[in-house]
Amino acid sequence: MKYEWKKQEKEIYGVKTKPCVINIPAWNYIILSGSGNPNDEIFSDKVAALFSVAYKIKMAYKALTEKSSEITDYTVYPLEGIWSMASEKEYLVKEELQYRIMIRQPDFITREMFEHALEEVKSKKTGANL
Repeated sequence: MKYEWKKQEKEIYGVKTKPCVINIPAWNYIILSGSGNPNDEIFSDKVAALFSVAYKIKMAYKALTEKSSEITDYTVYPLEGIWSMASEKEYLVKEELQYRIMIRQPDFITREMFEHALEEVKSKKTGANL
């Protein structure tokens, strides 16, 4: 069975008709931090690196659990981010943005699975910004 967060986690990720407060439990994420203009190449490289690791984990999990688990596949979660300014200003200065970009991981993904995928991506992609 494929776990699809879009269907099973509507209370968190579903479209809302008006603003609301959502209590988010502690979850596991792959996170990269940085600063600067999100239009710069380094930001795009970090996003690509995050997705490379997330998909490497997904494919390894799928190969490992093929037909031996209730959940044999899952949909990769979306990119999320937290943004702030390095200093308080009345206007946006993109070069002074600080960010933490992240992709959530399902509860059944272990730290060992993450570390293995990270090492594989690092070995195959020089300059992967990890």
